[in-house]
Amino acid sequence: RTLFVAAGSVDAEVDFSTIDKGAIRVSDDGRSVQVTLPRARLTKARIDSDNSYVFSRERGLLDRLGSVLSDNPTSERRLYQLAEDRLEAAATRSGLVEQAERNTRAMLQSMLRSLGYRDVTVTFRDPPT
Repeated sequence: RTLFVAAGSVDAEVDFSTIDKGAIRVSDDGRSVQVTLPRARLTKARIDSDNSYVFSRERGLLDRLGSVLSDNPTSERRLYQLAEDRLEAAATRSGLVEQAERNTRAMLQSMLRSLGYRDVTVTFRDPPT
């Protein structure tokens, strides 16, 4: 058994590079604007190897004997992969995607209102399949 302490991060992002001309619609009177964006998505987890470490390792007799014959008895690649998987699962449950959409909506509403639009509507849609 191994106790691995992993430090890392997952971000949520809204990809503005995929929007087209139809994503921003201004009313005829120029007072309101509607913006349609793709839904926020999580990035791949990034493990900070400088701050991640094996806290403890318990190895049985057979495992120790096998490591004598192995090229790399303390390989931790699998630990890093498990840490990434768990970090991504936690991020999925955390509400991070919803928070990214709220933050993006608030930022655009503030910016567009400062440009003179009174009514600003920001919606998020799944990309077409």
